[in-house]
Amino acid sequence: MFSAFLYCLLMQRDLLPLIEGCSISTKHGNVKTDHMLFVCSGAFHSCKPSDMLAELQGRLPIRVELKPLTENDMYLILTVPESNLIRQQVISIRII
Repeated sequence: MFSAFLYCLLMQRDLLPLIEGCSISTKHGNVKTDHMLFVCSGAFHSCKPSDMLAELQGRLPIRVELKPLTENDMYLILTVPESNLIRQQVISIRII
């Protein structure tokens, strides 16, 4: 079984080319990651900053602590945005 440190190291090694900028083949064609914003929320919660690759630390310079979502937070996420998930599901059911 992998240790948390080894898991973090392997994940970082795999993510680094994406964050540095490269082309990825998808079923919709090539996608360049050069100008994409990556949000790695929770991806490294078990890693200490000193456990992260220096190259990755430089590309993900902001580290913040997140608090868990409340039931009210989830309600707002699902209902407030104009194209929220609940509205999308209702429309998809009507189409079927």
